[in-house]
Amino acid sequence: TDEFRRIAGAFNAMSDSIARRDAHIQESEERYRLLFHSNKAPALLLDRGTGAIRDANDAAVAFYGYGPKSMASLSIADLDVMPAQELLPALSRAALADGSLSSRHRLRSGELRDVESYVSAIDVGGSAQLHCVIIDVTERRLAEARTRQALEEKTLLLQEVYHRVKNNLQ
Repeated sequence: TDEFRRIAGAFNAMSDSIARRDAHIQESEERYRLLFHSNKAPALLLDRGTGAIRDANDAAVAFYGYGPKSMASLSIADLDVMPAQELLPALSRAALADGSLSSRHRLRSGELRDVESYVSAIDVGGSAQLHCVIIDVTERRLAEARTRQALEEKTLLLQEVYHRVKNNLQ
């Protein structure tokens, strides 16, 4: 009977251990879902070696205009206009350095958008992957260009006024 009690205790301990591990896995999956899929910013999970899209959140699916299954069949080279042989090394460098990469992405409609990709290298189940959060900066870049042009025009006008005042004083 003592031996049966020890065996039963061992089974109960194993059962408790499995239940704790299952609860931990469920908690981890919920955290992933909340952090990745519920995020309002477009996010991609890429294979570090090939650039294949392993996962895309709902915001990325909406931003790029592809369906979830279509997104999973693409690679980052299908979205980014940078040449493929330069893209993966640039993403890897960004993950190791400051974490950002400025480039242009092509949407399903063919429209080009200026984006900043914030890249982190992660290991998922022994597979090297890149987590990319994509920020659309097209409007900001257009506003910067308009501001720069307005400043150049005002500088030119100021130079013209200076020149005319100088001539009038002479």
